[in-house]
Amino acid sequence: MQLRIIELYEREKPITFSSHGDEKLRRSARKHFGGWRRAVESLGLASELRKSWTRPQVIEAIRVRRAEGHRLFKTYEEDPSLFRAARKHFGNWPRAMQAAGIEMQSRQRWDKCRVIERLKELVETYPGGNIRQLDPCVVGPAERRFGSLEKAMQAAGIEPPRRRWTEKRIIRTIQSHYAIGSSIRDAGFGDDRLARAAKRWFGSWDKAVAAAGFADCIEVYKPPKQWTASGVIRAIRKWRADGKSFKDIWMDNTGLVNAAKHHFGRWRNAVETAGFEIENRVWTRQEVIADIKQRHSVGHSLNSSHPTNVNLVQAARRHFGSWSRAKIAAGVQSKSGKSRKPR
Repeated sequence: MQLRIIELYEREKPITFSSHGDEKLRRSARKHFGGWRRAVESLGLASELRKSWTRPQVIEAIRVRRAEGHRLFKTYEEDPSLFRAARKHFGNWPRAMQAAGIEMQSRQRWDKCRVIERLKELVETYPGGNIRQLDPCVVGPAERRFGSLEKAMQAAGIEPPRRRWTEKRIIRTIQSHYAIGSSIRDAGFGDDRLARAAKRWFGSWDKAVAAAGFADCIEVYKPPKQWTASGVIRAIRKWRADGKSFKDIWMDNTGLVNAAKHHFGRWRNAVETAGFEIENRVWTRQEVIADIKQRHSVGHSLNSSHPTNVNLVQAARRHFGSWSRAKIAAGVQSKSGKSRKPR
């Protein structure tokens, strides 16, 4: 195991698990040293853990992979560290290959009909075979044209094999989708099964994306929280149980207030349904002035239409005739920026 780590070092590859992807080697490191980092540190190579790629190292690594017979179009999966470094230094993988003096073969144009024909041919020739292994070249076009290989097989009248999701398969699938430019806005790239599997294995879609090494490349769309009537009631009761005032909820949790209005018509109705009462505050002139000054001092909006000012504005109009006069009485700045004092 230590000889393998030394070999990586001598080949001037970053001493990280992602640079080799050898799961057996990582398990051995964990068994004998308690983890990959400790195994590297035992060889006095701790400083190499954070080693970064240079342009010459990227070029040399690409040439080595080709000389060793590796599939260069699978580098994103087999050596994600090299793939990311190539994108960082050269903009994309084809440019990195060109810098390494390797000409990329011109791609054949795949349309839906050709994808279907090839899938049928593979199934007839190799019944029960794994299409991803039999012809990797058809996988990318199938995913681009149909959204996934499984959907392409269904379009060809082929029953897709039922395969169990694993952490490794989820990561490979995310990397494959990213490499072919699939839509990245929705969780699972629009594939519900992938999204569910990612959530089951990693806890959330964004954590699965991070595990695949693309946390800084993929925009993860988080849909807004969907409130139910019972959820609103629970949230109101928790708010009260935490000792918080309903007066502050308008500013601190507008999502809950809007959901309450949606399900119960009014905020007051939701609060009463939760088993609480909203007391009608009786304002004095001094309290109106004090509240205006307090809100102004902490930078809260003094717009009369702001939802947090509704009750205060009504009290101000009762005592001063208008909201503007109440603000003047409190000595806050007018729109012109000049401070006004009460007469």
